[in-house]
Amino acid sequence: MLASAASAAAVVDLSKELEVDEVAVSSSPGAMSVNDYAASDAALRAVMVLEDGKVVANYARDDVGDNEVYPAQSVTKSWTALMVGMLINEGKLSLNSTLGSVFTDEYIWDEAMPDADFRKAITIEEMVSMTSGLQAIVFDSEAFTFVNMDDWDHIEPGLKQTIAMPSIGERGEYSYLGISSILGFVILEVSGLTPRQYLDQNVLPKLGIDSSDIVWLQNPASGMENVFGGLELTPTQMAKFGQLYLQGGKAGPLESSRVVSEEWVDRSWTVSTEEANPALIPQTLHMGITKEQLNEVMPPMDHGFLWYKRSFGEDAWCADGSGGQHICVVPSLGRVVVQQRDLVSDPDAEMIDYLALDSLLGNRVAELATDESLLFKDEKLEVAHLSDKSSAMTMMLGGRVGWHNSPEDAE
Repeated sequence: MLASAASAAAVVDLSKELEVDEVAVSSSPGAMSVNDYAASDAALRAVMVLEDGKVVANYARDDVGDNEVYPAQSVTKSWTALMVGMLINEGKLSLNSTLGSVFTDEYIWDEAMPDADFRKAITIEEMVSMTSGLQAIVFDSEAFTFVNMDDWDHIEPGLKQTIAMPSIGERGEYSYLGISSILGFVILEVSGLTPRQYLDQNVLPKLGIDSSDIVWLQNPASGMENVFGGLELTPTQMAKFGQLYLQGGKAGPLESSRVVSEEWVDRSWTVSTEEANPALIPQTLHMGITKEQLNEVMPPMDHGFLWYKRSFGEDAWCADGSGGQHICVVPSLGRVVVQQRDLVSDPDAEMIDYLALDSLLGNRVAELATDESLLFKDEKLEVAHLSDKSSAMTMMLGGRVGWHNSPEDAE
């Protein structure tokens, strides 16, 4: 079903600048609704909508530059999954490849003893579906902010320490692995290239993105890119990535433009875990927040291969990043919606408030993306604007941390 949706989607040449439908952007009811949506949250930096491969709505806050990159947070994980899929297409990996077959030097496993055999048996499929049984290292709440990505080398200094992460004792159950560079080391081991080098050589040219125009933070201790959350991108770059998946892995009309197979896109957007909750990490449980509380403030979502499905009538597959960074693709509508939001930290806020806000922000942008009433091409048709929805959502979010903080407050 997903493959047929991709084949029916408009295919544009992503190596070129995205075409802007100036009439739609300036005066369509859909674009006006998007602007209303964005104006309801002072922390929103940018919202871009593509439909049939064209820009039909493009909001940017006054203080946000046209080519300004911003931390994409865990949206980075979906880019990492793309490269894993490409290496599988190249025959250098398979979903059944194990970490033990990739990392054959025994010294790598020294710190994983006595559970080395458990970890060696973890497959690539389990890594991209987050069912490896590994979990992120517990660290104190003071270290957890949305703005300390460049300080995370003290958490994960290298492959040996990364591969020795705590485990939940069994594989096959979804466990959010928020901080892990294992897949980055897999890419390096099988391709001979760092994730950044691989991206530069095999992905960015086909998306018309100059390597110097993106930022990918590295762990200074290991030199490895933070494949779990270190990319800094523009809204246009994020939109092109979403459009690539909407086009079934092709960056243009010709087969020679293919970046990854349509089968990989379909598999990425096939549910591997129903009702997964990325908030179920040792960090939250360590702080005394129960699973029931988490599920109440952050309802579980279906998970594919480092993409999450949110459904509001139509299905949106989203690459999600904390603090309101999102790429949502709606195959049935031929639509891609990108959002960037200030990473607002409040020292007085509780962790559960951040989680609730993250969930609401993700659901809010997915609801926008799946709204069939948003019309961008026929201004004569009557359209139901989102202003009432925005007002109601604003009231719901008013008590949550950072909702109406000004850009200055976020600095």
